[in-house]
Formats: sequence, structure tokens, C-alpha cells
Amino acid sequence: MDVGDVIAKKYEVRRVLEVGARSTLLEASELDSDRFVVVEWYRRFSVAHARDLLANELAKVASLRSAHVARVYATGTQPDGSVYAVLEPQEGESLETLLRRQGPLPLSRVVEIILQACEAVAEAHAFALVHRDLSPETLFVTRPADGSFRLQIRGYGARVASYATGAEPFDVHRYTAPEQLGSALGGAASTDIWALGATMYELCSGQRPFPEPPAALAAALAREAPDLRQLRPGLPTLFSDTVMRCLSRDPPSRYASVGEIGDAISHFGAGRGHGVSGAMRGVLAAVKARRLR
Repeated sequence: MDVGDVIAKKYEVRRVLEVGARSTLLEASELDSDRFVVVEWYRRFSVAHARDLLANELAKVASLRSAHVARVYATGTQPDGSVYAVLEPQEGESLETLLRRQGPLPLSRVVEIILQACEAVAEAHAFALVHRDLSPETLFVTRPADGSFRLQIRGYGARVASYATGAEPFDVHRYTAPEQLGSALGGAASTDIWALGATMYELCSGQRPFPEPPAALAAALAREAPDLRQLRPGLPTLFSDTVMRCLSRDPPSRYASVGEIGDAISHFGAGRGHGVSGAMRGVLAAVKARRLR
């Protein structure tokens, strides 16, 4: 793919942003508007069915409408067999960067961020779409003029893309739930709940629930994480218990849905109040309506 090429008769390549083992990132302009987009172009696949697997995953991501998920505007397959996704350009900074710069966040900010994540993840789970890699590295925040935090989840489909292109072997990392060990595409809704718990843990304490290096992490996951109250004693007991329940080693012992997490933490936030279940029901009703069209 070269500068000046037009993808899907709509997106003209302006420059190459990055060439990686998995894909090439391109900056492009939409021909019928002034909008600039990022095109991720996947050019090789590890096994015969991998292209269809990736294309199906990207199509699911493109169906999401939450304001808290980085948009995938379009996906498709080129005549040469390559797959592309047209993405919303990245804005803001990751929570990982924010933590390094600022340290642990006030509880009300943590709740504000996680409630937005729960709304987005609820929609994805309704489409049987699991992120598999939720973490401060894939959660980005911007600050609107009113001083609040606006969350945007990035990285949906990344694990499937890595598997499909054979670019990156599965690696144990600090947000891997115990049941994901040894599985490149392992994960159900409960693994995203685990990852949200690990993210809340780090946002509140500045420390990971399992700080061991990847080589030792599998063994560490055989035990429970240290209680969050040991690291931040001033946290309300109910909030700390919510985080630790998300991090249960036994998936059925975690919350059954992200909506339940939202209900458990909502009254610790500033200005959001209750009614999280109602918001989640609205999200799920909208998903059902789209499916019936």
C-alpha cells in the first residue's frame, strides 16, 4: 500500500505511520469529507481460516456504537486478500501514562472512569465480543472543557489480529486472568471483569495486583491478590470488596456482568449517582433493536 493509493474507493493514503510485524498503520483522508482516519492494513495470515476470523472480529468491533470505544468506521478485504480496518485517530493519553505521571487517582475519578468502561463493555458483551486485554494500557482518557474524564477503550480485536497474522505469540501479562493462561484466544466476559478489577486495583493503589514479571506470573496467579485495603487503607470496605470480587480466581465467583460492577460502585462516584442498571438496560435494548432491523 503506497501513498496516493485509494482504499475501498473512499480513503486516500496520505502517509505511512508505522510498519509492524502484524500490520501497517496508514494515515488517510476520506474523499467525500475533510476527515482524517487511520487505516490498519493486515497483509498476511498464519493459517487458512485466520483471515475470516479476523474479518469477523473486526466487523463486530465496527458494530459498536458506544462513545467510550474507539470507533472502527469500516472494515473490508482487498483484492489481494489483505484485510483493513478504518479507525478513529487516537486521542488523549493512556491510563498507564496518567498513573506514571500522577500516581493513584481519587476514588471518585476511578469510579467515573470505570462506569464509562462498564457501559462500553456491556454493549460489547451483548455482541459476544470480549476485549481480552483491558488494562491501563488500552484505556485512554481525554479531558473535556468541564474538567471531567472521557474514557475511550482501544484495542478491541487486537488479540485476534495478533493470532491471525502470527505476529505475536500469546504472552502472559499482568492483566491475564488465570483461566486465560496458555490460550491465545481464551477469554469470556468474566475475563474482562477480571481485567476491570485489576485496573481498578492499580488506579487506586498505584500497584498491580500481581507485580511479578511475566515468567513468574503464572505461578503467582495460583494465589489470591493481596487485599486492596492493605495498600490503600482509607478506601471504603464495600468498594475494596467489589474490586477483590472481580479478581476472584474462580470465574463464577466474580460478578455476572459489568452492570453489576457499575451498581456496586456507582454511589462512590461524584455526580453519576445510581441508575447504572437502567443505563445498562438502555444499552442492551439498543443492541437488541439493531439486531432486529
